[in-house]
Amino acid sequence: MKFSEIYNEKFPNREIWISILVQCPYRAYLKNILPRKTEKNVHALAGLFLHKALQNELAEFYETEKKVEFELCDGWKLVGKVDLYDAMEKCVIEIKTVTQQKIKEEWIEQANLYAYLLNCQKFEIWIVLVQNGEIEIKEFSVDKEKAEELIEIAKRVIKGEKIRKATNCDYCEYAVACATP
Repeated sequence: MKFSEIYNEKFPNREIWISILVQCPYRAYLKNILPRKTEKNVHALAGLFLHKALQNELAEFYETEKKVEFELCDGWKLVGKVDLYDAMEKCVIEIKTVTQQKIKEEWIEQANLYAYLLNCQKFEIWIVLVQNGEIEIKEFSVDKEKAEELIEIAKRVIKGEKIRKATNCDYCEYAVACATP
């Protein structure tokens, strides 16, 4: 069975979430044919709480959970929700709660694609340490080429192509089921 057939059956609205696409396109495929319930650890729960609290505090200055959509093909679309959007500055802000102050490439890809789809020139990633709430702000310029590459990857995944990112394999809940060499 092809990815598109499974996805059409389970999700008739035909959406690919940008946050999953940047982690691993093939994981998005496996997530739909082998659904798993994952439990959150203490750090993840603390991070979710801190993330939501920060959004709530900043809601009067920024638009929160701004929906982003992009039509791909055959009724499929890329979707996502921007943590914070500064309409005055035309800037996407993604909040990442972490236990170590290390920025991941997938966060940059995610925020970059959001910013590209919202016609912004820049985006920020706010790295928030769960242990003490300390915030580090990193600013980036939109990379149009990288955003368009991700859009093309999404189109290939829809057609059933197995595309994965090996950097996430050690932590993926589907590592055992993944048959891609």
